[in-house]
Amino acid sequence: MSEKNQLETFIETQGLDVLQTNVIGEPTLVLAHSAQKVFDLEQFQDKPRRIRGVREFGDLGGIIAYTNDFANEESRAFIKDDQIKVIFDYHMPQDPRFCEHQAIFNLGTSARWLIWHSINNEWIPQKNFADFLDSGVDEISYPSQNVILDMVKNFRATTSYEFDNEKTAYGGEVLSYRKVTKTGTSIAQTVEIPERIKIVLQPFDKISSINKHPELAPEDMITAFEFDTILKWYYDENQHEIYFKIQILNIEQAFEETLAKIKAVFQKLTKVTSYIC
Repeated sequence: MSEKNQLETFIETQGLDVLQTNVIGEPTLVLAHSAQKVFDLEQFQDKPRRIRGVREFGDLGGIIAYTNDFANEESRAFIKDDQIKVIFDYHMPQDPRFCEHQAIFNLGTSARWLIWHSINNEWIPQKNFADFLDSGVDEISYPSQNVILDMVKNFRATTSYEFDNEKTAYGGEVLSYRKVTKTGTSIAQTVEIPERIKIVLQPFDKISSINKHPELAPEDMITAFEFDTILKWYYDENQHEIYFKIQILNIEQAFEETLAKIKAVFQKLTKVTSYIC
């Protein structure tokens, strides 16, 4: 007796109602009156009715290869925040689907991006600001690292202040202060504070994984974004301390532009229609 006849005999002898059949008339869902329970007969078939499951990838090459193996005209990719999600059985107009077969790749937001983002438009005490500049000197493209490191050294040594509005070569101002040496001698010095600082940041950790793909042309590589920032400061007479603030210009625009580049690259490498959410 064939498997099909066994199922039909079971359904008939148990007095079950057939609720659903497949395209060739085989029963797939039945209703048992005694227990009022629906039984899915997929487990008795030779193979599942459709592919289900969510596969997560830690490597871009993996999700691209997987997408190219399983994608069809129904497949769509969605890029949101720091994640690429591919839904292989996505809806078509007038033809809804279950969206049960998916692949996910997490780009991971860059730790340095988060740190710079967290200090954006925040007033920071002078010595804390010196520590921050020191930790991020490799991301500063203008002024030179020597200028930034000189600022850091002088900020850490400052004990008292005098102000001068003289403009510097960087469009900022000169801050005059006195440094006390180990012998207790007070030495007057000055430090130039630039009006603007340029920083170079990449919003996502795994951009390098994208740029290393062998099929990606050099002109399509996703480069880091250079930001223009405005540096402001003020002297708190009550605290006898200087505070600094960095205002990063167009930071949200950079995030959006990077996502747009990722979308274009992923769509080019997989031929799957992609959207930014």
